[in-house]
Order: sequence, then C-alpha cells, then structure tokens
Amino acid sequence: MAGLSTALSNALSGLTVSAAQTAVTARNVSFAGEPDYVRRVTQVSTLSDGSAVLAATTRSVDGLLQADALKASADSSGQRVVLDAYGQLSATVGEVSADGSLAAGINALAIRLADYEADPSSQSLAGAAVMAAKDVAQGLNDATATVQNLRAAADQAIAQSVSTINSLLQRFQAANQTVINSTSDDAARNDALDQRDAILSQLAQEVGIRTVKRGANDVAIYTDSGVTLFETTARQVTFQPSGAFSATTMGSAVYADGVRITGDGSVMPSTAGKLQAQVMVRDRIAPQYQSQLDEVARGLVSAFAEHDQSGAGLPAVTGLFSHGGSPAVPAAGVAVPGLAATIAVNPAALATTQKLRDGGFGGAAYVYNSTGAAGYQDRLTGLIDALSAPQGLDPAAGMGTSGSVDSMARSSAAWLEQGRSRAEQSATVASARAARASEALQRVTGVNIDEEMTRLLDLEKAYQASAKVMTIVNQMMQQLVNVV
Repeated sequence: MAGLSTALSNALSGLTVSAAQTAVTARNVSFAGEPDYVRRVTQVSTLSDGSAVLAATTRSVDGLLQADALKASADSSGQRVVLDAYGQLSATVGEVSADGSLAAGINALAIRLADYEADPSSQSLAGAAVMAAKDVAQGLNDATATVQNLRAAADQAIAQSVSTINSLLQRFQAANQTVINSTSDDAARNDALDQRDAILSQLAQEVGIRTVKRGANDVAIYTDSGVTLFETTARQVTFQPSGAFSATTMGSAVYADGVRITGDGSVMPSTAGKLQAQVMVRDRIAPQYQSQLDEVARGLVSAFAEHDQSGAGLPAVTGLFSHGGSPAVPAAGVAVPGLAATIAVNPAALATTQKLRDGGFGGAAYVYNSTGAAGYQDRLTGLIDALSAPQGLDPAAGMGTSGSVDSMARSSAAWLEQGRSRAEQSATVASARAARASEALQRVTGVNIDEEMTRLLDLEKAYQASAKVMTIVNQMMQQLVNVV
C-alpha cells in the first residue's frame, strides 16, 4: 500500500510540474512577437522520494552576447547620425560639375569675366559678371546658414539625448529595484528583468555603455569610458543648450555625475552612441566645413582686392567682394570665422558695374583705368589670373596649405565626399555588425514557435503518462480495498 501511495504521489507531482511547464511554454508562445520578451526556461528538480518539483523559472540569457549587442547598437546609432550630417552638408555643394555647386559658380564667374574681358565696353557683360559674383556670394551665405542650422539641430539633439538618458536611468532604477526586491520564483522578477534589459538597449543607442552585475542581481551602468551613470541610484546627466549658432559659437559640454564626457576637454569621453556623434557633428565636422567655406570666401575677397595705384603705399582694400570687416582684406593663411556668412558683392558694383573693369571701389587711389578707356582689359585680365593663382590656406581647414580660389571649392567638395564615403562605409559595417549581434542574441533569448510547440506536445505526453499512472494506481488501490 505504501508503494502505491508513493507512486500516486510521484504521478501527482508529475502532473503538477507538467501543468506548470505547459503554462510557461504557452506564455512563451503568446509573447513570441514581443521584441523585449526573453524566453522563459523551467528548471525541474527530483526529490529524494522520486517526486518532481518546479525549482525555478528563469530567463534564457547570455551576458557576453548582450554586452556585444549593446556595443554594436551604440556604434551603429552613432554612425547613422554622422552619415546623415555628411549628407546634409553635401547638399550645400552638390556635384562639382552641377550648375548649383559652389565650384560651378566660381567657374561661371571666371567665364563671365573672360566674356567681359573680350568686350570690356559691354555693360551687359559687366552686369552678367557682377550677377555671377552675387550668385557665388549668395551660395556661400546659404551654405553657412545650412552649416550653422545643422550645428543648432545637433545641439538640440544633444539636449534631447540627455533628457532621454536621464529618463531611461530613472526607469532603470525602478526596474532594478523590483528585481532586487523580488523572490527568485516571482514572475514579476522576470518581467522586471525584461524591462531592465529593454531599457539598456534603448540607453545604448544614446550613449556607449557597459554594465557590471553585482549581488542580488543588482546592476551598475557606466559609460564606455568608465563614468558612472547608475550605481544604486541614477546619476544626473547635464547639458546647457546654446540656442542659435554662428561660426564663432562654442557648444556646451555634456557631464555625467559631474564628469565631462564629451569634447576635447574631457579626460573620459564617451566614444559611441547618438550623443557622442551629435557632439562630433556640432564641434568638429560642421565647424571644419565652415572653415573651408570661410577660406573660399577669404580667397575671393583677396583675389578681387584692390591695391593702391597712386604710389602712396596705401593698404589693399576690398573690391568686388566685401565682407563684415571691409574695407580691410583678411591676411592669407588664417581662416576668418564667419566670413562666408558676411561676404557680399560690393553695393558699388551693383550701382556701377563697370567699376569691375576700372577699379575704384576703395576710392580714387585705387582706380586702375585712370584714362577711362572703354577697351581697358588689364584689370579684368588680372582678376581672371587671380582666381587661379595660389594663396596661402589655413591648414586647420583641411584643404592643404596652398590653393587657388577655383581649386578651394573643389577641394572642399572632395573633402566632403571623402568624409561621406567613409561615414557610409562605417555605417554599413556598424549596421551589419549590430544586425549580427542582435541575431546572435535573439537566437538565445528569442522564442522559436516551432520549438515551443514541440515542447508543448512533449509536455502533453508527459501529462498523459502521469495521468495514466494515477489511473492505474487508483484501480490497484480500489482492488486492494475490495479484497479487504
């Protein structure tokens, strides 16, 4: 009789365990489409009397794969930001041969000057040359506006990213506390672990992170450079937006737990994620392109500058192209921040187009055509030559140390295209790596419907077997009772 009781008890425990496992497997199936759900795994233990119990329900996780996926996600999201920025800057240049490009505009100016040189008495050709110069100046103005708008947008994106990071850290703190307070067999614990991992995935897109697991399933979060973001409590990430941007505006840095994590002044800078990428766009990529625009503008001002014709040793002054610092001509080899924003065609050229041929924008001492000859060509010839003559360049602009005005625009376009090409390649590689890391993690944590359905069938058979044992034991016990 004792043996039958033991068999009955074991069969009952088998039914209980099978039912519990079936419930867990059914939950896996029902949540198969949820991206943040991690497959649940049941652990069964056999007691000394041969009965079975459900020891625990855990999640199918792999810490190394998760860490790799977080890093790959941060790299990919950052590279996409950089690629998008290069795309916006490239739109200001276009194809070098396209009509709307800066290089094409300078080439058109050279052609109009050559036309005017061939017939220096033509007022219509003089007007066409002046209008071509106006188009070039306007192109530089518009490109500068685009660059500074991009920097302002990046600054706003940094502020949004900081706000998102702080919000995610607060949510992580709540989920982490639920994990710590929950018992090992508490279903809420596994749900909180899912939520915590989902928050980490979102956080990694904003800033590169690494995590450290501690006792009681507590987790600490650090930036990829080691600055604390969360340790028992969420640390504050701070940033002061700058608002409107000009070529001389310096964006603010981002701090985490009081430590600077962005910019050249940081000893522990973050190296991945949207936050770092937006800072790079705002403080490096866009400003360097702005310097190139400023150098093109300075080159135009210098090429069309007027020199003293009276012999009095007067300084050079601006001619066809004026700027915010007119009538002074900027020194060669040093970029003037924001010059491309203020360059314009001298109003005197619009009023009297033949000043382009004769000179005199700076006054009587700067008149080249002193006799007023209608066929005077020397000044126009000199301007055409000046467009292709080498000038000293600021090395920080990234276009070398010397170049002509017509080559500067091409060099700038080439610099942008090279940067865009590198960014596209890096973004493609990072995206592929993120996809592979996600797939590898998903194979461990994700739900495979076919596998779960097969498991349900196996559990059904186990349940039926336990039920059959109980039926047989019941029959045998009934027979014993009848005998007695």
